[in-house]
Amino acid sequence: MSVEHIGVNRMETDNHAWLMVDKYIIIDITGDQFSGKSTFLNYDKSVYVGEGDDFHRLFEVEDRDVHEHRGLSALGGFVNRGCGIYIEKF
Repeated sequence: MSVEHIGVNRMETDNHAWLMVDKYIIIDITGDQFSGKSTFLNYDKSVYVGEGDDFHRLFEVEDRDVHEHRGLSALGGFVNRGCGIYIEKF
């Protein structure tokens, strides 16, 4: 999901994105980009998996920013045309 933080004067915005699993588990692999920003609680977790925390609650989530993942098979022939994705079948 893509989210937005709106600053006090509504002119200061920061965007961030993470994955959601089962509508409440967050998988965030880029949170540490905010480590030097006190506005974002100096968040320094490079990888976070869990329920929403104070950092993630700083952002506004709008329905238009939520995209459901339907699996790689939903991409059809795109995956099979050699786009650099390797899937090993067990």
